[in-house]
Amino acid sequence: MHAIRVRLALPALLLASLAASAQSQGFVGPFEKGLRWTHSANLTTPWIPSCVEFAARGELVWVCTEGANRHLLLLDGTGTGVVQPTEVDEELDDASFILAVEAGANPRQLFSLAQFPEPDPFERRTVLSSHDALVPSSGVPFGSQWSFSCGFVANGPAELALDELGEVVAFAVYSNTTSTVRVHRLDTSTGALLMQVDLPADSLNGLELSGDGEVLALGIGRKLVVLDSLGNELHGEQLESQAFDLALDEDGSRLVCGSPERLSVYDYDGQSFHLVQEHQGQSNEAPLRVAVSADGGTYAGAWYRYVSTDSLRLEVYDASHSLQNMVVQPGLPGGPQNSPAGLELTADGRRIALASWGQGNSLPEVLLLERGVQQPVLEIDLPGSAMGLDLDASGTRIAVVTKNLHANQVGTTGEVRLYETGERDLAQLAPARLGQSLEVASLEPGAALGIFLVGVRASKPTSLPGMQGQLHLARTSRLRVFGRAADATGRADLSMPIPMNSGMVGVDLSVQVANRVAGRIVFSDTVLDPLIR
Repeated sequence: MHAIRVRLALPALLLASLAASAQSQGFVGPFEKGLRWTHSANLTTPWIPSCVEFAARGELVWVCTEGANRHLLLLDGTGTGVVQPTEVDEELDDASFILAVEAGANPRQLFSLAQFPEPDPFERRTVLSSHDALVPSSGVPFGSQWSFSCGFVANGPAELALDELGEVVAFAVYSNTTSTVRVHRLDTSTGALLMQVDLPADSLNGLELSGDGEVLALGIGRKLVVLDSLGNELHGEQLESQAFDLALDEDGSRLVCGSPERLSVYDYDGQSFHLVQEHQGQSNEAPLRVAVSADGGTYAGAWYRYVSTDSLRLEVYDASHSLQNMVVQPGLPGGPQNSPAGLELTADGRRIALASWGQGNSLPEVLLLERGVQQPVLEIDLPGSAMGLDLDASGTRIAVVTKNLHANQVGTTGEVRLYETGERDLAQLAPARLGQSLEVASLEPGAALGIFLVGVRASKPTSLPGMQGQLHLARTSRLRVFGRAADATGRADLSMPIPMNSGMVGVDLSVQVANRVAGRIVFSDTVLDPLIR
């Protein structure tokens, strides 16, 4: 291994000064719980964000907006305070709707689904577009890299879904003229059509894609349909009422369906899907949002009282269908609608994030829960309503899109917000740019030295004798080692220059810290994957 060099990084002192200024405005530092950064609309160019996704392993935040200024926003996941987007695509300003966005682990995997008037808002063309976050680094304007149209115009809804690796994207469109739903499955790298099938239907209520991209589930009117990657039907069932939301696990072997007064769970035995559990709701109540973890061991439903339109209830279940968490927000009849706006689980089901419109009072619009623990990890009381959220892979960061007023009130502006739980022991302090520097910091109470390891991730973590935690980086000649003295709190900072070299754009790079604590090495639980642009 390389010799360990100990020195203080002056750029880190400048960043600390900027961070102190942000904290004085109500933003938290990298190792604190609370609001990390915001990006807001204004009355001159009003917009309300409607969808949000973490991209590039949490290094980017991908957002679509609605209102007077429809566009796509790309923001850095790092930084603090009031931030500005690094890229904006305004080519969709003439769209009738930007329906959804999705993003993969690769920064080149950014997707949006929009409908354009043809010739008017009552007859619309649905288009899937792909964006690449790295293109602007080569001087090419940020915009669509490829697009795919469904091939017909119609006055109907459309849905978008992406697999876990970002290799397969699917979208479905309802045609009111032919009473069919057209389902597409495409290769994300080229936009090549992998599968297309038309299904008879009287509406489209939901589309879900399994984590491996091999199974699709659709709610089409009162029918639940599951297809394989070639469009063959694996399951078809007539429901008593329409499905409001669907969720599939990693391999498509567990399906969760939310419909009026029912939260239904289906398992696939290799030949067909079977109903294995059904949770009954109250009268006039439905789980408008459902989710299942990648391993299938945790699932959840966010119930909404659709007659009195004021109460909200979240239920979380384990693999044996035992209730692990319940949150109830009762309301007053005639009060603001407290509709669930987003529900996300980590891959292992350990963390559950819920967003809702709220009731315009002190009850939180955003909750982050630990499975089986009733005390929330994070509660966020927003000025207005949450319109959507995403939870990062670690379950320690939440990206939220909000309307500045309650969803029931007339308003034209909103915000994108990023929150931290304060649990990470390693953080990137600023975006990594060519010709600038990679700024990271670690925090391990009692540490005298932070040994920063910069390299590539190993295929699997390694436990080393006499060391606490696991090494997640590959022990190769590419592994670089930098020692930095820690302060009295155990914080150490690294500032590493980034060459002005186009070959560094998007390079595979990861950072972990080996802290020296009381004579032994303690590896950080957090591993960073900085995105150089």
